[in-house]
Amino acid sequence: MSGHLVCKSGFGLGKVAKLMLASVVVLSAFSGNVWANEAEVPQEPVEKKKEGGKGSWFSKKGDSEKSLPANLPSVTTSNNKVKTPLKDFSVELGPAQNSYIFGSNKGEVDLPTLKDRISLLLNIVTNYGPETPGFGISENIVELFNNKGTIVVPEDIARDLCSLPTGKMKLYVWEHFTGMFARFIATLVTVNAYGDFPKGSEEQKQFMKDLGIQNLDDYYKSKKDSYGKIRKHVLSALTRKPGFGKSADNN
Repeated sequence: MSGHLVCKSGFGLGKVAKLMLASVVVLSAFSGNVWANEAEVPQEPVEKKKEGGKGSWFSKKGDSEKSLPANLPSVTTSNNKVKTPLKDFSVELGPAQNSYIFGSNKGEVDLPTLKDRISLLLNIVTNYGPETPGFGISENIVELFNNKGTIVVPEDIARDLCSLPTGKMKLYVWEHFTGMFARFIATLVTVNAYGDFPKGSEEQKQFMKDLGIQNLDDYYKSKKDSYGKIRKHVLSALTRKPGFGKSADNN
C-alpha cells in the first residue's frame, strides 16, 4: 500500500517537474522575444525618417523642387539691385468674379476713388527693399503694373474697395476683402509670367520645348507654387487695414 502510494506520488512529482521545466522553457523563449522586439524599436527611430528618410515628405518635396527645369518662370526672384517705383496707371472695370461683401452692385463705381485705393494697396504690397525676403515678388508685381499701364479690376472687387470705410472696420470683413484682392493679384502675375497653355498639338510641343519640360506636371506645379507664394505675400503685407481717404459712399 505504501509502495503504491510512493509510486503514485513519484509519478505525480515527475509529471509536475516536466510541466514546470516546459513552462520555464516557454517563458524563457517568450521573454526572449519580448526583449528582441524592444531592442529592435530604437534601431529604426521615427526621427530619421522625418529628417532624411527616403520616403519622407520633406525629401520628396526637396527633390521635386530641385528637379524642376530652369527655364520655368520665377516670380519670386529679381535681378534688380534697387527698388523699382510704381508708375502711374489707369483702371477699368471688368466682370465680377466673386460675391459682393457689401451686397450692392448698383450705381456707378467712382473710378478716381478706385484708382487711389488700388494705388495705396499696391504701394504697401510692393514696399520691399533689396535686402528683404519679399523683394523678388514685389518687383515682379511692379513690373507687371508698369508694363500694362491699364489694370482691369473685377467689378465686385472695385465696388467693395470703394465701399470700405475710411476708419476702423470689422477684422473678418477686411480679411475677406484682402483674400479676394490677393487672389486677384496672384492670378494677374502668374498668368502674365506663365501664359496660357496652347490648345494646338504643335503649339504645345513648341511651348514645352521652350520651357525645357518633358511633361505638364512640372509646368502646373511651378505655376501653382508661384500663385500660392504671391497670394501669401499680398495677404502678409495687408494684415493691417490702411487709412483710406474719403470713400465713394460718403461723396
